[in-house]
Amino acid sequence: NLATKLYDVGREISNPRLTFYGAYRLSSLESFRKNYGKAKEWIDVAERWAKETHSERTSSVIMYRRAAIAASTNDFAAAEKYLLDALALNVSRGERRFVAQDKYQLAKVYERIGNLHLARKYAEEALDSFERLGMKLYEETTIKLLKELENTE
Repeated sequence: NLATKLYDVGREISNPRLTFYGAYRLSSLESFRKNYGKAKEWIDVAERWAKETHSERTSSVIMYRRAAIAASTNDFAAAEKYLLDALALNVSRGERRFVAQDKYQLAKVYERIGNLHLARKYAEEALDSFERLGMKLYEETTIKLLKELENTE
């Protein structure tokens, strides 16, 4: 698959960024296949390569992926921690798109654990950001989440 080729080529040519993205994509692929143990292994590999890129963006991406894996395995405390860490980093860097996505994912985590007040807060903040950034698909999914939250209150 393409992710494996990306990883292998990155290693062959000693390119940490390429190798990171390959490992990151392999983690995503394993999550999609519901192989969460393998997904964790690949994100660990990606994190080692991310350190060599000296990029804060890769750090926030790693946290976001770890949060997704944790949420998929119902480890919502870990998912919340990773997302809050990613959010803080992205706020400090002015990464508005990533901030909005972090807030949306936090809303989903809080919905799953039954903290509807925080779920609504983060969903509303995410929606405002998505609207300002013109991220239509994200707007639609966030509006859907807010409607689901209304129905559970």
